[in-house]
Amino acid sequence: MAKFLVAIILGCMLVTVASAGIRRVGLNQTYTTLTAAYTAAVNDDTLLISPGGYNETITSTKRLHWIGAGYDRVTINGRLLLNSGSSGSSVDGIGLTSSTNGSTVEIASAVDFIQFKRSSVKNTNTQRGQVCTAIKRTTSPGGMLLLNECIVTIRTSYEYPYGGFSRALELNGDNLSIRNSIIALTDNNGTAVVGFSGTCQSFALENSAVVGFSQLFDLAGNFPFLFRNNIAHDWIGSGNWGTYPGGGTGWSYNASTTITPQGSNTLLLANDPFVNYDETANYIYGNSDLHLANGSPCIDAGDPAILDLDGSRSDMGIYGGPTPHVDGGAPNYPFTIAFDVPSSMTAGQQLPIQATGRIGAGY
Repeated sequence: MAKFLVAIILGCMLVTVASAGIRRVGLNQTYTTLTAAYTAAVNDDTLLISPGGYNETITSTKRLHWIGAGYDRVTINGRLLLNSGSSGSSVDGIGLTSSTNGSTVEIASAVDFIQFKRSSVKNTNTQRGQVCTAIKRTTSPGGMLLLNECIVTIRTSYEYPYGGFSRALELNGDNLSIRNSIIALTDNNGTAVVGFSGTCQSFALENSAVVGFSQLFDLAGNFPFLFRNNIAHDWIGSGNWGTYPGGGTGWSYNASTTITPQGSNTLLLANDPFVNYDETANYIYGNSDLHLANGSPCIDAGDPAILDLDGSRSDMGIYGGPTPHVDGGAPNYPFTIAFDVPSSMTAGQQLPIQATGRIGAGY
């Protein structure tokens, strides 16, 4: 009887929540596919995605909030195309991967505000002559694009030695802000890539790690530019900061191996600053550990106006500052991963149920 009552109560809770604009996706949920949940959703709905793999491409014309149980728990093998009508959408705790020609995430010019939080965006395409972009704005004018505690990775198009078609992000008139994120090239064929390309209205990259590139920027025009508390490592060849506005005046408190950062309060690192990073294999999620090694000069070396959670001066890199990177991308939403229920019990006993779940720190 106790099991029956628990099931009834949980069922009522799910119905109540669903009517409040939450669409639950996954095995044994209201919607078993993202496509079905998207079709039923209206503007400002939240799609709660249970752990699992989803082989789907979504073209969105709605303002939605996509929340998964973490980019290591929810993986979408397909593209996310954000078209007119999707302004104000957010993606939290989801891993997106595409290996086809084109960008994994493509944002139309009419889309104003998009936020990625604790998510992973990968493009693993290496076919000759094809596009390799993780996040792309299709045409100008762009809008506000925010990335907090994300991982953005690409592989390279072998045909283009300077990465003509290989970019982590391709911009087009955006206001771009990236914090506590990893931007990485993940293959080891020695092909150079361009990390960013296009024009901006403003650009800020803070407390992040950029690894595996030969050239960092290919940015045209003059606009507010900020590059602070970052670490650049594992350069291909001699390394090159590329083109950017302001002559380095927006640079401060950055560290790099191979080449010295522009601007003030810089560190030229003699060694790998991370706990575990294999330069031969490049960045590998699950193996690479970008925590700062004991004694690293990047510890407490960030901008003194920015503090870590413990109140000390900010570390450089992804775990520094007030919103450090959360491994696995656990979102600011409680997800139950598993239930542990006794196989038998005596009449009259209370039914103990233990739940294993996860939730990230708040924003």
